[in-house]
Amino acid sequence: MEPPADLDLPSGGNRRRRTGCRCSADFCRCVVGECFATFFFILIAGTLDIDWSLNGRATPCPPTNELFSNNSIVESADAMKVIQVALTLGLGVGTLTQCFEHISGAHLNPAVTLAFLVTRQVGLLKGLFYIGVQFIGGFTAVLLLRGFLPRQIQGGLGYVTPSSLVSSHQAFGMELLVTFLFVFAVLASTDKTRSLPKSQSLQIGLAYALVTFWGFSFSGAVMNPVRILAPAVVLGPSEIDLVWLPVLEVYIAGPLLGSIAAALIYRYVFNMHRKSLDVTDSQQGSSIYDPEMDPSLVTLQRVTPYRNKMVSEM
Repeated sequence: MEPPADLDLPSGGNRRRRTGCRCSADFCRCVVGECFATFFFILIAGTLDIDWSLNGRATPCPPTNELFSNNSIVESADAMKVIQVALTLGLGVGTLTQCFEHISGAHLNPAVTLAFLVTRQVGLLKGLFYIGVQFIGGFTAVLLLRGFLPRQIQGGLGYVTPSSLVSSHQAFGMELLVTFLFVFAVLASTDKTRSLPKSQSLQIGLAYALVTFWGFSFSGAVMNPVRILAPAVVLGPSEIDLVWLPVLEVYIAGPLLGSIAAALIYRYVFNMHRKSLDVTDSQQGSSIYDPEMDPSLVTLQRVTPYRNKMVSEM
């Protein structure tokens, strides 16, 4: 049944929360918020690589059992490193999501922004600006660490390489898989059609910690082109073991392809309300789903009073 033609769509102009990016000031606030969020994330990731060593010799965490062999001590230190990285980055992503999600969406990652572009939850202009400021924030964080930390403890400022036991193609596959799972979790957690309690920051943080636990020993579980390109460009091949072709394959192509695959599968296979993911012209750049702006819900709001009126007259 078609709704009456003389009923206008509710604009929701006064009732809509002013958290979207509808005007230039709000758009700039979103972009600056994304830059700050990415800056802090890359800053946290870069400090995890600090080499707290004495006379060039690493000082692993002391074992809790004095009967450990030397190999066990090394394995224990490696395990502690994985736990430290996974928990720190997972908690960092969760905290930054809690701080910036209502401002910019807290993507922190070009791969996540690409997924939101593919699912049409972000407009093209905003997506391009987000990717640009993510690189600006990431490079700023690495340059700050470069100038602030003593050279002897800087390490790689977050730069990682795949395990020597796996090939670049295998590391590429791992980066694709971990990025796929993380981006899929982000899309599911931020799906506004779900009726579950809003705990996006916790869900996304736990997902990031999980995939880091899973993929760290293979490829470092980077999942973020900014996180690898910023220290690679700042330090260069003279200070780190840098070969550009494997870097582009593993840490650029892997996360981007994993993100696109997750977005397409979530949107066209598993999402039951595809229309609610589309961004209308008035919602371009908004990080908040507004039910009043959903065309399907607006149509229902228009038809229901008209139908009730007909029933009462009968």
